[in-house]
Amino acid sequence: MKGLLYLLPILIVLSCSQPNNPPDKTSTVIDNLPPNAESIAYSNRAGFSSIVIKDGDGKVKEEGEMMNDQREGNWLTYHAKGDVKTVTSYVNGKKQGLFLHFNQSGQLTRKARYSNGLLHGESRKFENKKLKEIIAYENGQRNGIHATFYSNGNRLMELEFKNDVQNGMARYFDQEGELTMEYEFSNGEKVKR
Repeated sequence: MKGLLYLLPILIVLSCSQPNNPPDKTSTVIDNLPPNAESIAYSNRAGFSSIVIKDGDGKVKEEGEMMNDQREGNWLTYHAKGDVKTVTSYVNGKKQGLFLHFNQSGQLTRKARYSNGLLHGESRKFENKKLKEIIAYENGQRNGIHATFYSNGNRLMELEFKNDVQNGMARYFDQEGELTMEYEFSNGEKVKR
């Protein structure tokens, strides 16, 4: 039930972002998509089409829209049982904006943001509804804090990165949250103290 509550805002956003023009009734297969993909062109939007990709049994695996043969807007992928697996936003064929990943129970397992196809901003991983990891990205590279957490929510490790290289402090904590070790790194190398 809680998994459905997570999906409700997503479905509302998706329904608001859909074009108002009905698709044509004719469907065609596009060359750069898998054989089980169908494209339905929108009648009043040149180059815009709705795409549905099915598995061998005819179940929908993935769906979204394309503009001029590039992914555009929100795309959904599905688990084998039909539940939403991922929600990915695209602009001009590149990931742009929010990305969500759900496990087969409907629990959020990853939340990230993309810019121009690269991770950009905070990426969060969850396990059993608990935060497990936070990584700060800038243009696809780790920049800032990379932290992992114990199952009780306390920080396990905190590393600092610049341009995807460890730079700054590395801190390790016990399960009660007390600092146990601390090192400094410069350009990926541990600095002697």
